Amino acid sequence: MITGAAHALAAAGPRRHLEGALRHLPGFGPKKIAALQEQGAGDWSQLLEMHQQLPGLACDKPAWATAIQRDRDAAARGDLRALVASLHRADHWRILADFPDQAAYVDIETSGDQAHPEITVVAVNYRGRVFTFTAERDLHRFLDLLDTLSLLVTFNGASFDIPQLEAHFHIPMNDIAHIDLRWSCYHAGLKGGLKEIERQFGLIRPPDLLGVDGAEADWLWRRWKMTGQPHLVAKLIRYCAADVVGLEHLAHRLIAQCTGRPPPDYSWDTLPPPDETVTPHAAAMPPERDASSHADHLRERLRASLRLARSR
Repeated sequence: MITGAAHALAAAGPRRHLEGALRHLPGFGPKKIAALQEQGAGDWSQLLEMHQQLPGLACDKPAWATAIQRDRDAAARGDLRALVASLHRADHWRILADFPDQAAYVDIETSGDQAHPEITVVAVNYRGRVFTFTAERDLHRFLDLLDTLSLLVTFNGASFDIPQLEAHFHIPMNDIAHIDLRWSCYHAGLKGGLKEIERQFGLIRPPDLLGVDGAEADWLWRRWKMTGQPHLVAKLIRYCAADVVGLEHLAHRLIAQCTGRPPPDYSWDTLPPPDETVTPHAAAMPPERDASSHADHLRERLRASLRLARSR
């Protein structure tokens, strides 16, 4: 299931927003882009049609035209990893706008051990469903879901979430496209952490989660391990789930800001209830592998990562 906001983005036109990505093209700086836009050449099609009449662009085989064709080919075959690698980070929102149904919003919680942090919860918001995985219960099931994903979206995940997941599961994740919304927001003039930027956009979390932060998340985990009280881990799961739902809301508002369209409505209805400790939408999960199949699969991921590294 795709959310209503995602449907609206997809309806805006296939790869329509990617066509406006110019900052990564060879020889294109801010001043040149502004001048081209003033002359009506603000997207790939316009550049290709008008370049013979534009100063500095009239040559037979320009490098920027080759880059446009490369990116169009990647978009046509759905190679989001190639698009993320090609586009300037300031234009990564365009990938989210044109491929909303591929985005899987991911967040983790960890213990307070600074030297050896332990992943306690992983939450994934994908196509209108929130999946949560908890240490000492079903954290390994995240890998089964990971195999179905083609685009990960995090906030500060390049520095934290992705390295932590790679270290915990002993697998590389460079074969999956990843957009870090922290940097997308930065280039759009939005500074601060996830919750601070949510507030800048008027996104208000449910009352039971207002003021909850990473320090309290760590306390909830440690207190649950000491007492076994289910409401503690339930709140921790709900808090992590709110981060990935908030990430999607943030992405939609960032896209609205960049396109000048009104932002979509938002809600927190997909969050697990405050007293729920079981993974919601478990029936939508891929089948669980047995131990032998799981080990074989991890080895294949390592081989694929090595092949990818050698091909660069």
